[in-house]
Amino acid sequence: MSLTTTGTMPPFRPATVSRWKSSHASTMTAPASATSASATRITTSCELLSVAIAPPTTNAGTASTASTTGCAPPSRADTIDEFTTADTGPGDGAGVSISARRITMTSTIAPRPLRPADAPELDRLQCLAYGEGLQEPTDALLSKIALAPEFCFGVPADEDTGRLAGYLLAHPWPSQESPGLGRILTERHHDADALHLHDVAVDPACSGRGVASTLIASLVDAATTHGFEVITLVAVQDAAPFWEKQGFRPLRPAEGYDEDAVFMERRL
Repeated sequence: MSLTTTGTMPPFRPATVSRWKSSHASTMTAPASATSASATRITTSCELLSVAIAPPTTNAGTASTASTTGCAPPSRADTIDEFTTADTGPGDGAGVSISARRITMTSTIAPRPLRPADAPELDRLQCLAYGEGLQEPTDALLSKIALAPEFCFGVPADEDTGRLAGYLLAHPWPSQESPGLGRILTERHHDADALHLHDVAVDPACSGRGVASTLIASLVDAATTHGFEVITLVAVQDAAPFWEKQGFRPLRPAEGYDEDAVFMERRL
């Protein structure tokens, strides 16, 4: 975030600058009678929380506040609740200060293991993410959780409602095969030498918040922990370029999905 001054700025010298990261958009301004400062849009990489400027030579004490709005990403959700801009008036040591009156650094909304109670959310998200020909019975999705819960994750959309921003389902499977769609798994394949990333679905309302990359990173960590060196998947709906950016390489066309489905692998 950048700080820009507007209007006529009295003589000053910078005193302190403290920096945080935020994903919110906020604006802060002082009244016209005082030195005015405005903060432009804050993104995940933008910064500036506290600035002290001293000493001005004019203007009576005034203050203004502005609250931030928006939705923090599920990982590293640093939230700034309120800014205060104040001109403390004339006199020795007087100055304009811009600071955060209240800062809420929310804890990271980390992926959590999926559970059977998430069935309505799994069904809701797959309907948003896939066309009818690629949607599966809820029982088929839940069978992956029952078979390999250590490889199935969800990212909460918030900390209160139980809604999910996205989910990932994976399970051990032979590295040269894919299980297809709609299959209810009841036992681990005896030749499973890889993890098959069966499904990732993200709520479009949460697009751009890093949900998919957070889920993929969790799967890679779990795969490494459990000794797997290969993750496979079938890219559908022309998603192969996305998966290539995630470190997967295309191997061959895949049957039983859509016409452009591609079987891919990533070696860890």
